[in-house]
Amino acid sequence: QTLDLPENTSTPVGKPRLLVYTQSQLAEQTTPANAALSDASVAVSGLTFADQDLDATEIAGSVSWTASGDVASASHYAVYLTEAGGWRSMLGQAITEQLDIAGDTSLSTAPAPPLGLAVFVSSSLVEQT
Repeated sequence: QTLDLPENTSTPVGKPRLLVYTQSQLAEQTTPANAALSDASVAVSGLTFADQDLDATEIAGSVSWTASGDVASASHYAVYLTEAGGWRSMLGQAITEQLDIAGDTSLSTAPAPPLGLAVFVSSSLVEQT
């Protein structure tokens, strides 16, 4: 049998285990089979960007960052233009720890400042929240 857990399933703090009980019409097994759960995580830090476009409403340049943790489980990174209220717009995706933003990339669709950049890690299943 196979059990697929939905992405972003919460796990308890500590050393969580998955317990499986066999059940019949008469009773449930008293001693379950068990397995340790491991949750892959990747963190991004050290985000750097220097705008090379001289126009006030456009950006260009190289975004770079450092990823740590279970980076082998990362399929790609998504770079977003963001604002404090939660709005975001994807600028591009990269499979390495760098993304080059093309010249004349417009900021005109963005809400009022403050604007920033954010990097989210994706696995083959889901993007980091």
